[in-house]
Amino acid sequence: MSPLNKLTDQEIIQVIRAGGPEGEKCIDYLYNKAYIRMIHKIKRKLFLDDEDIKDAYTDAVVKLVEQIKKGKFRGDSKLSSYFYRIFYNKSVDVARKNSSNQIEHLPIEEVVPTADPAKNILDLLEVSDDRRKVQMYLDKLSEKCKIILLYFAKGYNMEEIAEMAELKNAESATSQKYKCFKKLEQLIKGGWQ
Repeated sequence: MSPLNKLTDQEIIQVIRAGGPEGEKCIDYLYNKAYIRMIHKIKRKLFLDDEDIKDAYTDAVVKLVEQIKKGKFRGDSKLSSYFYRIFYNKSVDVARKNSSNQIEHLPIEEVVPTADPAKNILDLLEVSDDRRKVQMYLDKLSEKCKIILLYFAKGYNMEEIAEMAELKNAESATSQKYKCFKKLEQLIKGGWQ
């Protein structure tokens, strides 16, 4: 067998499917060297901590190997591109799980779309300084709305939000963001009148 870093995608697939000690070496190579550079890129993009990104990476390698063994990788793209998509999706799952936990402790001022004063939650807070009430209203929103608002507050672009919230595209995410802010505004105004 050629050195692992010289194997083509097809050779890697064949070695993994064949199994045995060579297959294990190939899997080890995928895990420790082949795609390791992707960790920093996705970690930075999704703001994940070291432990979470490593878990997502491990899960992605396991899923890639499983897909190869089951013959689900058809070779329509490069193996590295296929792995990146798996890894990114696993990382988004972790970020989504983390965001559900963070939503409970979301600082209200972070959810403010300051470029759109009509929907500015801080304007609503001037009506009452009770941030617990605002948090209570946030909790009444759907999970999808909470995810959209959280990621928007953290500075994600609408394409990234669309992917994390499982929406079709950035336009859908923008539309949903507007609707979520509108619902929150109505809840807050209705509750404080």
